[in-house]
Amino acid sequence: MDDHSVFSSCSIGVVGADSRFHQEPADLLRDADTAMYRVKNGGRDSFAVFNQALRREVSDQVEQEGALRTALKRTDQLIPYFQPVICVRTGELLAFEALIRWRMPDGRIVGPESFLPALEGLRLIGRLDIYMLKCVVNILAQPENGHWPPVHVNCSSYSITRPAFAAEVLAMLAEQNVAPWRLCLELTEGALVADPEQARLSMKQLAEQGMSVMLDDFGAGFSSLSYVHQYHFSGLKIDKSFIFGLASSIRSRAIVRAIVRMAESLDLNVVAEGVEDLETLELLREIGATQAQGYYFSEPLPIELLNVNTGRAAG
Repeated sequence: MDDHSVFSSCSIGVVGADSRFHQEPADLLRDADTAMYRVKNGGRDSFAVFNQALRREVSDQVEQEGALRTALKRTDQLIPYFQPVICVRTGELLAFEALIRWRMPDGRIVGPESFLPALEGLRLIGRLDIYMLKCVVNILAQPENGHWPPVHVNCSSYSITRPAFAAEVLAMLAEQNVAPWRLCLELTEGALVADPEQARLSMKQLAEQGMSVMLDDFGAGFSSLSYVHQYHFSGLKIDKSFIFGLASSIRSRAIVRAIVRMAESLDLNVVAEGVEDLETLELLREIGATQAQGYYFSEPLPIELLNVNTGRAAG
């Protein structure tokens, strides 16, 4: 075109007409469109046929989306499980992390990897953030839970960059008479990318009232050090990929040691995630890490099975 080479590609969705499923032309277009987006998600420049397997997948997705919308309106399906954060030196319970689980109508417990992508696709992740915060604040507000340590709650990009978010969280705490220091938000680097200035403002508003905000999965991204410098973080959680390799990798030990020393110099708390055996714990103790979390101490537990004094299973 005008002496310039133009390269083009296309993604094609194919569907065969079937009177059982296609009553109108729009039905054919819908299924062809679904097949086309399957190609785009898989790398583009190809074609896909809308078949029965894809139809079942779409049907399952629609069913899950409806079930998730219903679950967000209830209080007995999406439930927090709690995993302890432990002092490396003494074994003392320092905090909990609240982790979402979905209790299905048939009693099965489903982890977040099975439904968080759907919530993000439906743009319901912000509602889940508020739902989880309300669950945790309600627990902390109970008189019998006055001795609970701080609870960490994960927060999405959508929420931390929403202008009203900080005020809503602080109002929620004030309404239940829960001190802000009893709640800690965990953010990943990705949560800061969409609107860095609004994220910084939200974190400042929360920090000014005494709430902690930690940078989760530290070291997994490309700009962690920059974020530590720019934002009001009270601590870091070292990405579990470094902790998993601690016993076998000199490089992992060197990286973890450097993170711990840097955090000490900046007066930041550090939590080592993913501790699964005694050898790893002893290495962290040797390195000088102060806090740890992982299945070596306890798997995430529902509140009814939790010994709040130890962070382990009751009984």
